[in-house]
Amino acid sequence: MQSNSMLRRIGLNIRMRRHIMKMTQEQLAEKVGCSRGVISAVERGKRGVSVEMLLAFCRALEYNTAEILRGVE
Repeated sequence: MQSNSMLRRIGLNIRMRRHIMKMTQEQLAEKVGCSRGVISAVERGKRGVSVEMLLAFCRALEYNTAEILRGVE
């Protein structure tokens, strides 16, 4: 099970990268293959992600897994 602090950190890392890429939640959702609501929940740390979805975020954000997981302990 993923802890709340871990989910919040992953969500924050995703949100920060999305902003750097000047991408909306809708645009990211389209690239990842999910709804804008899922993106919102992930960014707020309210929903965890599977390994497959984590990799989809990495591809969509042109980010590697180490960067998305930065600060997760």
